[in-house]
Amino acid sequence: MADTIIIWFRRDLRLNDNPALAQAAQAGNVLPLFVLDERQELAIGGAVNGGCITP
Repeated sequence: MADTIIIWFRRDLRLNDNPALAQAAQAGNVLPLFVLDERQELAIGGAVNGGCITP
C-alpha cells in the first residue's frame, strides 16, 4: 500500500506552479488540504503580493 502525502494549501490554491504538489503527485497518492479562515481574504488562483491578494 502506498503512502499518502498531505499537501496543505495555506494562502492560495495555485496548482500550475506548485513544486511541492508536483513532486508529491509524482511520488504517489496526494491528499490536498485547505482550511478556510473567514478572517483571511482569498483569491482562488491568485498570488499574495505585499499583503494584497491579486488574481
